[in-house]
Amino acid sequence: MKKYVDYTPEEFATDEYFIQWIKSADVATETFWQDWVETHPYKRGDIESGRQIVLLAIQVTDFTISNIELRDLKTSIFSKIEKPEKPQVIIPMYRKWSSIAASITIAAGLAYSWFYYNSNKQIIATSEKQVDVVSYDKSIEERNFSQVSKLINLPDKSSVVLKPGSKLTYSLQFNDKIREVYLTGEAFFEVTKNPEKPFYVHANEITTKVLGTSFNIKAYLTDQPVSVKVKTGRVAIYKKDDVRDINAKQNNELTGFIITKGQSAVFNKGQLKLIEPQDDAKESVNDIMRHLSFDFEDASIKDVFSRIEQAYNVKIQYDNKHLGDCSITASLTDEPFSEKLRLVCKAVRADYIIENGQVFVTGGNCR
Repeated sequence: MKKYVDYTPEEFATDEYFIQWIKSADVATETFWQDWVETHPYKRGDIESGRQIVLLAIQVTDFTISNIELRDLKTSIFSKIEKPEKPQVIIPMYRKWSSIAASITIAAGLAYSWFYYNSNKQIIATSEKQVDVVSYDKSIEERNFSQVSKLINLPDKSSVVLKPGSKLTYSLQFNDKIREVYLTGEAFFEVTKNPEKPFYVHANEITTKVLGTSFNIKAYLTDQPVSVKVKTGRVAIYKKDDVRDINAKQNNELTGFIITKGQSAVFNKGQLKLIEPQDDAKESVNDIMRHLSFDFEDASIKDVFSRIEQAYNVKIQYDNKHLGDCSITASLTDEPFSEKLRLVCKAVRADYIIENGQVFVTGGNCR
């Protein structure tokens, strides 16, 4: 394996193994880079800058550019450089990128400067497009390149609200004994209850274990601490070194550093500690899921669907003529997205399907 210690952000951005991690990592690649960053924490800035360069290059490839426009672009770029360097050529696996090598070179400098200027700000990708699921070696990777949260439904019907600029990797089938995901960035989890099959979230230097609850994790590849905030239930947090033999923890007990409903914890400088919850006025807009209530008492179907749309950034289409008079009394706070929909539709005797990120409710009658 290469020695990445002396790599600049630009070198990371043109490295095949690094690009593979950013674009479509499998579990092995994810584990390698998480471990590498943990071992070389002083390189987090370069890693994050390199990641932004790759993401920017991906966005650039989404634009169509003619050969004439490309020639003019190169002429304009090289005319401003006294000793133009040979454009970077990426390995054949990424041959498509070579046609925009000059653009990537400029983007690298801009992204590098931008990162250090905004080192205390949350880093997000700026593309308005969301990336579809990518399958690689029996694993699934979800990335959110948009500026709004993205809903992900996991194989066990757990739901994840993936925040902008974040990445989630997981196995298509999980496995027989545990459910396991890898997070870079921030996400809100609503985990389907299954005490016989614990749910693990690996994020930077910590692993969070749950049996079925809702919580938020923030773990960007920067120097800011990793944080875990629990909405319902409780979770157990372990330092990464404490879960080397994950098989030993395949049981229905939560041991270790425990936090419960309403509590928050951070991992900073090798230490886990509880923190005081922030005032609502100081909370990020991305924390909306932690504060929305799904306890309904004689609520109209319009209000119920509106709350679900707001929480998960989805559009729900339904026939107001048939369902407009419906009202619901239910507590859905602990339920993942798909279970919320199932219970609501069952209450009004309706069905639903999900197509292209939209929910279509059919049938139903409350009269």
